[in-house]
Amino acid sequence: MSQNSQDLLNKALENLKQREEKFQTQQDELTRLQAELTDKSTKLQKLQTILIDRQSEIDSLKAALTAKESEIKQLKSTAADSSDRPETTIRLKTAWGIDYTALQQLLSTQRWQAANQETATKMLEVMGRTETGYLSEEDIHKFPCADFKTIDALWIKYSQKRFGFSVQKDIFESMGYHINRVDYDCFKIFVNRLGWAAADPSKEWLGAHVFDLTAPPGHLPEIASHVNWKDAHFPLTKVIIRLRGQRALFSLLQQCEKTAD
Repeated sequence: MSQNSQDLLNKALENLKQREEKFQTQQDELTRLQAELTDKSTKLQKLQTILIDRQSEIDSLKAALTAKESEIKQLKSTAADSSDRPETTIRLKTAWGIDYTALQQLLSTQRWQAANQETATKMLEVMGRTETGYLSEEDIHKFPCADFKTIDALWIKYSQKRFGFSVQKDIFESMGYHINRVDYDCFKIFVNRLGWAAADPSKEWLGAHVFDLTAPPGHLPEIASHVNWKDAHFPLTKVIIRLRGQRALFSLLQQCEKTAD
């Protein structure tokens, strides 16, 4: 082979090698671009998933907002209706000039514990028993209905009918009991129903108090501790005396229900 032919062959081979290298470079670039495209496609799919989730959250928030707006409108409507109605006013009637303003203030601000004590204090004041600190059954039977109705009405109003002597009586009768036949067994069930049973009956069978609206219906007022049991030395005796006091209260309430306002 002549020198010229050899040179031409070498040149052709060199050109072919260069073209192969160029092709390989292009092939590598294509592979890189495909990998980049796949990565971006994966990220796009993730973004689309996030967007769908966010849209679902937005839809849920919109639904919640709509529900709240509807609730607000309803509350405004109820408030408007309430404002159009005159507030029920309780006349603080009393047979012997007792001032129930403090009791009303305590109940209107839901200071239940202080109101419970004020109730007992006022009942002692009505019967002139402030110094002795307790009421006898005879005192309860003689308690003026005007004052008893005032106290009961205040409790019922400011507790939204959750507390009050008449609430206790209604619960007692709903259990199938009769106020003129209050025995130990039914009174024990009644005490548990109203949440009055103490955790340790050996110390004080009646003694549990909850001074808020989470208390069971009829839980307040509880003035049994102001019924005469100063001579009782045993828990059972205290229970029986308080039972008699509660029965006297129910009897008084029944009597007062028959009297005109």
